[in-house]
Amino acid sequence: MISANPTIAVITLAAFGLVFGLMFGGLVSLRPDHVPLINQARECSSAGKWFVVVHAKNSNQRDLSKRVLEGLGNPDEPVLQTI
Repeated sequence: MISANPTIAVITLAAFGLVFGLMFGGLVSLRPDHVPLINQARECSSAGKWFVVVHAKNSNQRDLSKRVLEGLGNPDEPVLQTI
């Protein structure tokens, strides 16, 4: 049936390509270095706390974001942890 109709063959191959392409994309996005960050975010969320991720490009941006967030936090409770 597929060999008799090239349109069906193209649609079938495109569907398989789409499915396997999405599966490969999901596999590539599973990064083991993100697991500790995700686990910590889940713990904070279940405790009713906020979790802020700062993607700093250099140490100056990291230090600036740390100073800003420290200024917003409760002085009795440590709010920052660098991973």
